[in-house]
Amino acid sequence: MRLTAGQLEITDPESEVLFRPIDVFFDSLATELREKSIGIVLSGTGTDGALGLKAIKACGGLTLAQGTTSTAPQYPEMPAGAIATGSVDLVTPVEEMPAHLMRLCGAKAPPGPPSVDETERLRLEICTALRNKLGHDFSGYRSQTFWRRVERRMQVLGCPSFSAYVEALNRSSEEATLLFRDLLIRVTRFFRDSETFAALESKVIPLLFSDKHADSNVRVWVPGCATGEEAYSLAILIREYVDRINAPPKVQIFATDIDDSAISVARLGRYPASLVEGISPARLARFFTHSHGGYVVSKEIRNLCTFSMHNLVRDPPFSMMSLVSCRNLLIYMNNEMQARIIPIFHYALVPDGVLLLGSAESAMHHTDLFTTLDKAARIFQRRHGRGPAPGVTWNRNLTSYSMPQPQAAQPDAHPGREPTMNREARDVPLDGVADVSARRQRFEHLLGALDASPASISALQAALSGVLDEHGSLAEQYQTALEELRSANEELHSVNEEMQSTNEELETSKEELQSVNEELHTVNIRLTDKIAELDRSNSDLRNLFDSTEIATVFLDRHLIIRSFTPAIATLYNLIPSDQGRPLTDIVNRVAYGQLRDDVATVLATLEPLERRVTRTDTAMHYIMRILPYRDPDSTVSGVLVTFIDVTSIVQAEDALKAADVRKDVFLATLSHELRNPLAPIRTAAQVLVSPKLSPEDLVRVQAIISRQVTHMSALLDDLLDVSRITRGSFLLKKAYVSVDEIFDEAVEAAQPVIDRRKHTLRVDKPSPPITLEADRVRMTQVLTNLLTNAAKYTPTGGLISAGARVDGTSLLFYVRDNGVGLAPEARARVFEMFTQVESQIGRSEGGLGIGLALSKGLIELHGGRIEVRSDGAGKGSEFIVYLPSTVIVDARGQDSAATDASAPARRVLIVEDHPDGAEMMRVLLSHAGHHVEVCNSSASALELARKLRPAVAVIDIGMPELDGYQIAQKIRSEAWGNGITLVAVTGWGSPEDKGRALAAGFDFHMTKPVDPHALKDIDSRPAG
Repeated sequence: MRLTAGQLEITDPESEVLFRPIDVFFDSLATELREKSIGIVLSGTGTDGALGLKAIKACGGLTLAQGTTSTAPQYPEMPAGAIATGSVDLVTPVEEMPAHLMRLCGAKAPPGPPSVDETERLRLEICTALRNKLGHDFSGYRSQTFWRRVERRMQVLGCPSFSAYVEALNRSSEEATLLFRDLLIRVTRFFRDSETFAALESKVIPLLFSDKHADSNVRVWVPGCATGEEAYSLAILIREYVDRINAPPKVQIFATDIDDSAISVARLGRYPASLVEGISPARLARFFTHSHGGYVVSKEIRNLCTFSMHNLVRDPPFSMMSLVSCRNLLIYMNNEMQARIIPIFHYALVPDGVLLLGSAESAMHHTDLFTTLDKAARIFQRRHGRGPAPGVTWNRNLTSYSMPQPQAAQPDAHPGREPTMNREARDVPLDGVADVSARRQRFEHLLGALDASPASISALQAALSGVLDEHGSLAEQYQTALEELRSANEELHSVNEEMQSTNEELETSKEELQSVNEELHTVNIRLTDKIAELDRSNSDLRNLFDSTEIATVFLDRHLIIRSFTPAIATLYNLIPSDQGRPLTDIVNRVAYGQLRDDVATVLATLEPLERRVTRTDTAMHYIMRILPYRDPDSTVSGVLVTFIDVTSIVQAEDALKAADVRKDVFLATLSHELRNPLAPIRTAAQVLVSPKLSPEDLVRVQAIISRQVTHMSALLDDLLDVSRITRGSFLLKKAYVSVDEIFDEAVEAAQPVIDRRKHTLRVDKPSPPITLEADRVRMTQVLTNLLTNAAKYTPTGGLISAGARVDGTSLLFYVRDNGVGLAPEARARVFEMFTQVESQIGRSEGGLGIGLALSKGLIELHGGRIEVRSDGAGKGSEFIVYLPSTVIVDARGQDSAATDASAPARRVLIVEDHPDGAEMMRVLLSHAGHHVEVCNSSASALELARKLRPAVAVIDIGMPELDGYQIAQKIRSEAWGNGITLVAVTGWGSPEDKGRALAAGFDFHMTKPVDPHALKDIDSRPAG
């Protein structure tokens, strides 16, 4: 929607991308109504309307935005974007806007000044007030624009006359600032006038960099830069060009303005989204960073630009510039001011330097200073040769120059930036000859009608003669003045040459300072890198100390604390404020009093020292090391004390020592326990060869041998069982078994020991009977161990009680005695391997000290636990077994009928390389009625098996040449071998060994020493 010729016009948008209908409407409103336009921005999202308000402000209209002093906008983005442009006259709550509008719209236009002199007087008073309050003079401002801005402020304040406004201006510094802001119209944006920037990119920038090297400079000056958009636009173009060339020269862009707030915005380089619309997406992505709803100029562009306060006329100009871009500044100045500014630009530029002006500005009236490069884009090039000194009005038709006329005040050069009217050409004729008629008409106009009488002519001739004499005198005075001026001019030329020489020296000094500055910058970068490296190293060390948890403290030669790690808190009560205090003053928990002496020793010998120390409560053990602390120059200025926690190592050492002691005890006990049965066996072997051996003695000898062998086998079985339990390879053979049967078998096994020591045994079986799902043999073994231990460690004639009952969620077995009892320390280790209670009563019965450890492992395999209770030494003991109630099952009928019928006679082949073992098995099986053949070699075993075709073959796994597995595989490979029952005999009894035997073709697996009854009952057992 637009306002055209007083009518609203609705059209389709040219592009849907970033279409801003409010900006379009405001722009058309400003163009159509000029100073009568009013723009108001209320609550809304985005930044639409911000650029439109700038257009209304530039045309002298009134702009308002909703403020937050009362009712805050629901969506503050649009008002905030408008306020950020600096083009809002009133920021007020929406409730107060109607009153402001009624006041402003109802106010009459201020009456114009009564006369030209009055106008000039008031203008100078206003300029004087601005100069006194702000230090800036606007006497050179274009009058028409100046009064339009003043009248606008008068309407806002409601001043009825110019005199009233002058009084208000003198009273209020704030009003002076507001008028100052109105006179400095901030109408600028990035890449404004795209055709001009296209000409810069294609023509000017390549010209600036031609014949430039890496040690050259390209300097750009942007006077009247406002909020910096134009300076940054030039910097982006130059940056893009520099990236395409090799060894680019150094680029410096100086952007100046008299508005400190605008300079602050420019230095910050942060703009709302509405002000970056003229930038292409590629440039926006590369040279800007999106931040908090706006955009920030990248560092590489900001580093090219230097922003500073500078008055174009009052302050010394810049020099040696390759490009001066002063667009839309001269249009706000009167002709005299423009005539003074153009030579300043000529002075600032290097030969062939480029001047860029606004679309309504031109340097074509100064053709002796500039030539035109691009008329449409207003691009001019500096001519060679010396120009007029800055501040001198140049007259292009004279060979000399004249000083400017005195003025009431020296005007500033930055009064505005936006064209509001066409340039008024000033063409004053300086020389020429008028004809006589023209002269006569001029004099007649001044003196009236001339009298041509002789008297009149004579009077005129006399007067003319006096005038000629006076003219001659004036001519002489003029010649004298001219000579004085020439002398002064020569002096000025001399001073100028001296100034140029001084300037060259200053330039040389500046280059040297720049070189020094670059070196300092390089050193600063190196120092920054070193600091960063030190920070990383310190961070690495801090993380290393924290991760290793090594208690460390740094001391000087006098034991003063320099630093420490957090882990030291376990030994010394240190806090950060303790740095600088002696370590000996700090409370510690280390059982160590030789620190001072040991530190003195290390400082004297410069050799590390190591000690083992403990904490005062002996709960922790440490290796303490004291090392010399060396400075970078290798001098020793203190010591480094570390405490390494070795508690786990000490505990492991103690455990190893204890285990070593138990091992020695076990080996001694094992030797003793094995020698005890071996002695009667050896004696019995000698008795058996005696020819005088009676049948009765033979029976007794055989019984002794059988009993001792059984005892030795039980010892070895216990050791193997403990080993399997420890490795986790022990398998229970669970079946349904009655608790009564377990007690009966256990009592039967332990009865000989109980009877021998004349103990009384009381068994309390559960009622009703209980059936378990458990390993019958192992449960019997546990109760047997407990009953046997009770009998062994109870004095003769003692009382032993045993029983079982259901207690809550557990099935409880107990064995209680009134024997030697257990001390508290003994109860803690009674279930450890090779542990035996020190008692003469128990020691007399022997044993390896593994029965309780084995019992504990077997009960835990059943999911239960075992514990011991005792009131102390001499007060008896009670061992309690807890099994989970899940092992209890309903009683089930079991076929317990045992058959004692003898199996029919069978042909048996024994393959064993140990002659004694083979002979004993032959005698045993022969007495059972079988026909037995013995073979001691692998080769003959296969041949004998092929010949005899035995029903049963008992084969030792560890045969030479072919082992038992290979013999079984060869037998099974024959047709006649499939019907033979193969029995593997070996010293290895793990489940893996059994599985390997069955996989090789064996039907049974037996572990040495072989149970004779199991061997005789081989036909009645299931395979496995």
